Amino acid sequence: MVLAVSGHVDAGRVMRLAERLFRVGPGAGATLAPGAGPATARLDRRVVERPVQQAQVLVGYLGPTLTQPDYAAVRVLGTVLGGGMSGRLFTELRDKRGLAYSVGVLGTYRTGPSFLITHMGTAPPNAEAAEAGVLGEIDRIRGEEVTERELARAKAYLLGNLAMDRRTNARHAWYMAFFEVTGAGWDFPERFGRAVEAVTAGDVARVAREYLTRPTVVVVQPPRPVAR
Repeated sequence: MVLAVSGHVDAGRVMRLAERLFRVGPGAGATLAPGAGPATARLDRRVVERPVQQAQVLVGYLGPTLTQPDYAAVRVLGTVLGGGMSGRLFTELRDKRGLAYSVGVLGTYRTGPSFLITHMGTAPPNAEAAEAGVLGEIDRIRGEEVTERELARAKAYLLGNLAMDRRTNARHAWYMAFFEVTGAGWDFPERFGRAVEAVTAGDVARVAREYLTRPTVVVVQPPRPVAR
């Protein structure tokens, strides 16, 4: 267990209270569960039929763990693709082509195998075009270097969201405890911020070629009409 306290408090009093309230008594030692084995990228495509009103197109790739050197560059890459209304997926597939209701990219804070997933909600008749559009944008970012303007915007968006999510004492405490528990260290957000600032356009191009190679595609859509 990790206890994190953030705010206008007396550190000595906090330590005394913690020692009194959480003093470890005699007992059996904990046994750690075995960690997950190495993940392997798998080229795959599945269509899942559900009673939904709109189709969901997800394209996923394996990513680095948050303790690996490429982690910051991959998060910047994901933000270039799907960071808000200025990301490539939004501008190209929603603004210009009108294919998406919602679109973005999900990244993770994981010390084990992680992922980078693009997601798009679209009208069922547009699902095929939406899937092709996402894969096309991914091919494009693998083949051409991002501009300095895109790079700067992605960094500002990524670090701005991190700052906004830590604007209260409670959220500061949560971040400190979470990353200490994972083993990345309580000061990971500060180190991550410095790593993001150091990412170059060349770094983004390199990780795009390395990690965006074997997509798993999942399309969730309404059942197709039964032929009679």
